[in-house]
Amino acid sequence: MEPASTPILPPELERHIFEICALARPVAIPKLMLVAWRVMEWVEPMLYRTIVIKPALLPAGDAYPMFTSRLLTSAVNRKPANFFRYAVRHLFLFDYCEDDLAEILSACTGVENLWMGEDIDQSVLPLLAPLRLKHLCIDIRPLFHAFPPHHSFFSQLTHLELLDDETDDASRNLPLIPHLTHLSFNDFSYIPISLRILETCPSLAVLVALNSDSLRHSYAAYAGGLSKDVRFVAMNCEYYIADWLLGTKTGQDYWHRAEVFIAQRRSGEVDALRFEIVEDGSKDGR
Repeated sequence: MEPASTPILPPELERHIFEICALARPVAIPKLMLVAWRVMEWVEPMLYRTIVIKPALLPAGDAYPMFTSRLLTSAVNRKPANFFRYAVRHLFLFDYCEDDLAEILSACTGVENLWMGEDIDQSVLPLLAPLRLKHLCIDIRPLFHAFPPHHSFFSQLTHLELLDDETDDASRNLPLIPHLTHLSFNDFSYIPISLRILETCPSLAVLVALNSDSLRHSYAAYAGGLSKDVRFVAMNCEYYIADWLLGTKTGQDYWHRAEVFIAQRRSGEVDALRFEIVEDGSKDGR
């Protein structure tokens, strides 16, 4: 009889099975790593594919491990230099220690989806320069001051969520981002310039006013014009972190719901003049 540690299945099939399990429930990856050395080598990078650093009290579901910045930097120091570059694709930085940020960003240079939040220190911006992000959520006040829209930092960016009220910077620079297709905001100051953004950003396919309950009094005055452009969508996203995580796993996030709604308006399934999604599916991602 062969030793119990000898694989019974072909290695390619065995690896595929463990990778499916790891992707289905990343929080269980540490237990999978205990099965065998070969399994640990296969699935450990998946543990860090999606990283969320957030306060423990914020809801985010139970399928993903939650990190602290200290825990993450400790792992960075234990791993080879390129490990996190190739492992990390989605990074949510909500609650982090400023002292750890440089080490995290310097290690995770392969990240494609970054939620950076507000009040970014100017000293952090040079660390963002090497990134080639596709999705970004950030306060743009320091960003456009550090990088002009033609900078390589923006060369692959398609999805941008704005967290501030810097409408002058936005209206001036957004049309110059070459591949921007999806834009969202949650500040009422963007409502008056939404039509201008839609007119001047030729590549834009979706413009979302998030948390429409709080913005409804603002966009009501502009409803006539906004309703004529099917790309404008108003919607809520109550469980934001859970929705973000759902997007990293399945793509079924608020961006996707807005795309479906726009397609329904174009096809006539939904009234073409209706731009607000009343029932938001974000709870499904909790």
